[in-house]
Amino acid sequence: MGKVNKKLLFDKIYSNVFSHLNKPNIDIFLCGGASTSEKKSFRDVLREELKLIDKINVLYPEELFMEILNRKHYNLLQLEDLLAENCDYIVIVSESPGSYAELGAFANNENTMKKTIVLSQTKFKNVRSFIKQGPIQHIKDYDKKHVIYYNETNKEKCIDDLLKAIRIHNRNGIIYNYNKNKKDIDLISGQYNYIMLLLYFFVDLEIIDVKNTVKEIFISKGFPSKSFEVVYQSAIRRLFSDGQICKHKENDKSKYKLSSKGYHTACSLIDSIRIDKKSYALNRIRLDIIDE
Repeated sequence: MGKVNKKLLFDKIYSNVFSHLNKPNIDIFLCGGASTSEKKSFRDVLREELKLIDKINVLYPEELFMEILNRKHYNLLQLEDLLAENCDYIVIVSESPGSYAELGAFANNENTMKKTIVLSQTKFKNVRSFIKQGPIQHIKDYDKKHVIYYNETNKEKCIDDLLKAIRIHNRNGIIYNYNKNKKDIDLISGQYNYIMLLLYFFVDLEIIDVKNTVKEIFISKGFPSKSFEVVYQSAIRRLFSDGQICKHKENDKSKYKLSSKGYHTACSLIDSIRIDKKSYALNRIRLDIIDE
């Protein structure tokens, strides 16, 4: 298949399918302490509960950006603005020295502060401290719903308060007052969905073709080329972490394809599309791929 033709097909999938997705999911970067053999962190407890709620994507930033952090001279503080751009909310469970540092950094950055929700332990609610009177108060001044107190016995109330703060109406994932713009391929969630749609139509694609051609589309849409690598690598890492894609070899060429789970997720994306003559548009893309 020629490079130009492949780009045209990628562009058609972008314009005729991806641009019409209607999946208002909420992306949460969840920060906090790590579990040990003796004790599970409240962050991990919270993650397990939130993953059960429809329309919420729970992400650990250090996992998502691990490859970038290992390869580049970055640290999480340098990625603050990237975090803010690529999530709807940053939820910090204030339970460890590392989470205190994250809280201070995110509260001090205007872009991340507006999206930060802090869960502070109830036992410290009336304790005068720098954390309480500094970053927590700063976040509370912006939105009092963004400060939630918790302990080991009020998990259910904590989650209910969090759902209210992130505008989820109930545990069935009904979103209210949600007016976010569509997540395009300059964001991790957008590129995550776009790559899934490519693999849905093509069945499998050479890894090098996915990266190079998606980059061409990325630049052609006016997004800065310097940000592509971080977004792309993070999207691919998340796709593997979520079990949506896998690798295989064919004629000594490494390829990506959807897993069984990924195929069902892609079908759900396709179901969300709202366009006229939908079946015709989808079949037209399939025929164009076969004709190539």
